[in-house]
Amino acid sequence: MSCSTARCVLHISLEYALRSVEKIITIGDCSKAETRVFFEERVLPRVPERLKSGLEFERLYEAFGGRLVHIQDYVTDYGG
Repeated sequence: MSCSTARCVLHISLEYALRSVEKIITIGDCSKAETRVFFEERVLPRVPERLKSGLEFERLYEAFGGRLVHIQDYVTDYGG
């Protein structure tokens, strides 16, 4: 697989995150528009500038949908 380091880390981390979650019940996922607002206003401001370029909303939404807790947990782990 040929990709930048940040993309590889994101890809591997997403795969790990998806496999490591056994059972989480989520009631009522947010719409894509609501999730984008949450991501841009609540999540991204807490991420160090040097790491922001490795976080792509579309990829996160593809992996987690409108599950805000999953997105927030992943980004928290990503920022380490």
